[in-house]
Amino acid sequence: MVEYTDGEGPEFQDNADVDPINIDTLNPRSLLTVYLLRIFNPDSLLQRAWNFDDEIHDREERYKSKKIKSGREDVKIQILNSIEEIKMRKEYHHELVEGVKRKFIEEGLLDEDADEEDTVVLFYSAVSESLHSAEQELLSGVLIEDSQSLARLRLLMSWGDQESVEHLVPELESIREGNYRNIKPSGVVGSTDFMLNQYELVDVNTLKLDQLIFIPSAGCYGVVRIVDGDPQIDVVFDTIRPKYTTGLPMSHPKLTLENVAGGCIPIDWYQGLDGGEEMYKGIWNVLKQSGIQTIETHMFDPMYLPGAIDNGKFSIPHMEGVLVETREMDTSDEINLKYVNQKMPYFFFILDGDQLLQRLPLEENHFNGYHHIKGGINFNDKAIISIVLSDNMRERLLSWIASWNEEDCRRIFGDNDPSKIFISNVSQLEESVKARGN
Repeated sequence: MVEYTDGEGPEFQDNADVDPINIDTLNPRSLLTVYLLRIFNPDSLLQRAWNFDDEIHDREERYKSKKIKSGREDVKIQILNSIEEIKMRKEYHHELVEGVKRKFIEEGLLDEDADEEDTVVLFYSAVSESLHSAEQELLSGVLIEDSQSLARLRLLMSWGDQESVEHLVPELESIREGNYRNIKPSGVVGSTDFMLNQYELVDVNTLKLDQLIFIPSAGCYGVVRIVDGDPQIDVVFDTIRPKYTTGLPMSHPKLTLENVAGGCIPIDWYQGLDGGEEMYKGIWNVLKQSGIQTIETHMFDPMYLPGAIDNGKFSIPHMEGVLVETREMDTSDEINLKYVNQKMPYFFFILDGDQLLQRLPLEENHFNGYHHIKGGINFNDKAIISIVLSDNMRERLLSWIASWNEEDCRRIFGDNDPSKIFISNVSQLEESVKARGN
């Protein structure tokens, strides 16, 4: 193996974009495929290839380190597993390069005495060209099945042994088959109808820096950036998160698209709640005075709400439900909504804990201090007291729901009144509690 230090190694010629990317032609599968192509870009792969031994050494040193607390065998097991994984990737990479070298020699592209560096540089140069061409095809609206560059890329990768191919590009194959696996563009399902009903398309070139947008053609969200006076879009992706989290997207993976043109929808409800500390005091006091003994709360990112409503259920996919935090109303006079902060763009559910505990005994659903609602929260569930969100978003959601026929509204909300479920101030919460009979 050729030794390279950080920042060294073969470099590839950059391919400059010529025509703007028309975001009107984007679709979820193409975006996801391009995102994965970026992960498999040659510079990234090469850097990993040069640093396998360093990664193994670093992890072995951490395994021996005294920084790991005594008794944390789980951490040590994780480190050992990661070391084995890197060793396997090193072996897969070596086998792939050997297979590619044989092919290059057969086709007269390499001499018999070519070393591994020659093979790697030639191979990844070919991969780089195919990756860039595939991106341009997919972002211009070419179907994945019709992409000649993707077909060429698969052929290049298949020159190694089959096991290597299965470990290097399983995601690309899964996208071709329509399987999004663990990551997808955000808001792909359920949001488009709400957005087109409530907003008008605008030219992306007219938008300001850091504006959150919705891209109707792909049914997903993005953030506009301005670089050297030209707009680019960071398409937002969702990914499977560790099972011990509540699923809040505190950070998202992004796919940056430069030199963009086309129509999009600027989002204006991505902000915190009005009213500050006084609002939270009011919420707490209304709940406490209503006679409710126990509440369950769940905080969420507003970008997921339209799709959840369209589906009839709010659920975190990798958790097969949601985690809610139990709060006893008679144990404190303080505002016991500790993780709700008006400066954050996150809204929250308030559920009747007593009703939930009758159906879902806490001892059977307790999870690290949280209560797990398997399957998620249906919007027709009588345990819903309120869903607290900004006034702007409440108005738009109610306007959208008002456009439905009666059958669809009853299918989603049952006997629950959306105007009482969705609230943005204390007086609306009072009406919600009164309607419940509390």
